[in-house]
Amino acid sequence: MQIFYNQNLAQFTTYKIGGTAKTIFVAQTKSDLVSAHSLYGGYPLGNGSKLLISDAGFDGNIIVNRAGAFVFDENGVWAESGVSLPMLVAQSVKRGFTGLEFACQIPATVGGAVVMNAGAFDKSIGDMVKYIEVLRDGEIVKLTAEQCGFRYRTSAIKNSGDLVLGARINLQVGEGKQKITMAISGRKNQPSGKSCGSVFKNGEQKSAMLIEKAGLKGLRVGGAIISPQHANFIINDGGATASDVYTLIRTAKARVYADFGVRLQEEVIYLGEFL
Repeated sequence: MQIFYNQNLAQFTTYKIGGTAKTIFVAQTKSDLVSAHSLYGGYPLGNGSKLLISDAGFDGNIIVNRAGAFVFDENGVWAESGVSLPMLVAQSVKRGFTGLEFACQIPATVGGAVVMNAGAFDKSIGDMVKYIEVLRDGEIVKLTAEQCGFRYRTSAIKNSGDLVLGARINLQVGEGKQKITMAISGRKNQPSGKSCGSVFKNGEQKSAMLIEKAGLKGLRVGGAIISPQHANFIINDGGATASDVYTLIRTAKARVYADFGVRLQEEVIYLGEFL
């Protein structure tokens, strides 16, 4: 396990934004993960793909999860929580399994995907989970899919204090290469660049459509911009601060509510202080 002091957190997020943390523990194994959490505590960070970290940083410990072991059998895979989800999709297809292809371009770890119930194309990781293991009060506990409380882009695990250690994911035997090609094609409208993916959850009305109708596509604050290609993406266009992104989020929420009476709900998670 590596330990860093007063290091910048931007390198650990897809936004490439964020101040420093008091201590950063980089856990390379499940054992590291359990030790770091049990001995020191801290905020668990996977790929940082749904995280906006304050410019002022985080006055606490961060546990960067790189626990990456996985084991396939005839019914699916057991994957530790630091496993890259796109990599796991590729490995499952390579072994003749299908079912996870919808997640081939979700830039998350297994743990983060489970906590947020990540998904695409009307499918979610919670649909595939048989059970997970969490660290709870120093003990390893197994939770069934039902106990995880999966809902649209969230779960009962979020804010529970449990640390996800790994997940058992059900798969089926079948050819998945064509489904990956279709999934990639279906996400071509999503912009490239440094972002957290979709900023807002989609309700009965699509968030991108509402933001676009409010005339906010292309709105810029500092180095951050509401993507002209897809209005539910805010891009770090070069040197953006967390404050820049946060201002655009607040602006979009206020304008959409004023124009349409709809309260947008963020998928992005805030870490640190935001004013």
